[in-house]
Amino acid sequence: MAKKHNNIKKKKKPTREQEEQIVADVFADTRKAFEKAGFTAEKIAEELALIGFADMADFVQVDEQGSVKPLSFDELKKNKSRIIKKIKEKRRILNGDGEDTILEDTFEFELHDKLSALKEAILIMGFKAPEKVELKIDIASELEAARQRVKSRR
Repeated sequence: MAKKHNNIKKKKKPTREQEEQIVADVFADTRKAFEKAGFTAEKIAEELALIGFADMADFVQVDEQGSVKPLSFDELKKNKSRIIKKIKEKRRILNGDGEDTILEDTFEFELHDKLSALKEAILIMGFKAPEKVELKIDIASELEAARQRVKSRR
């Protein structure tokens, strides 16, 4: 990138047009690098959709007794593992008489934030929250003006 702009003297301040061209070139080079690495609008949208529409039921099984067990990665639907942000397992095991006894077993996992993904998608797509618009109208003046227009047509 720097090679493109060697003709700009170091001591002389670049013109507004030169500054704009430098910025445009940096953005273009950055975009090309990201696209080369696989960052396309379609892939980004797919990732946001995976996170935004994630369903916890795709990750766990609940048996008749109400015990919750995570599905193995092999059991997950395609690409669902990319939604998982963190996995944490804690086990307390008692070693005794040649056998291990599990005293406590805790398993946690966290998905990436749905709401953040949906908000990001909304911003990218250009959706907006409704805006409050205040109108101040002098009804009496508007009504009088309308009456005058009607009278002038007669």
